[in-house]
Amino acid sequence: MVDGALIGTAEFDTFALDPSSCAEIWRVHEDYPPSLLGVNRGAAYMDGALFRGLQDGRVVAYDFKTGAKLWTTAVDGGIGGGVITYADGGSQKVAVAAGFTSPVWPTKQAYAKVYVLGLDESAANQLH
Repeated sequence: MVDGALIGTAEFDTFALDPSSCAEIWRVHEDYPPSLLGVNRGAAYMDGALFRGLQDGRVVAYDFKTGAKLWTTAVDGGIGGGVITYADGGSQKVAVAAGFTSPVWPTKQAYAKVYVLGLDESAANQLH
């Protein structure tokens, strides 16, 4: 639970629920080719934003209060692990493990690697 809301994720959706009533506050849906095995890696929260890695290789930031998409960027290969976010010397970073390939995932072949994305000032300002 973050700031009075429960955050949930499913293969294609990210959503927030009111914990006192279980009413949905917002939901976003991302379209990409499904895998044979539904994959769900959860979301990371920091400074008013949720960050999510998607199996098609995109990292997405959503406004925590509204679910509005703040930004998206693509990395090389499907994201096979969770997303973490942290502060480093006053700068916000978002890290993902990418390059996950499998016969059951409709993604291009890529080498495994960890991406650390530094938010520039304009992206960081969108989070406040």
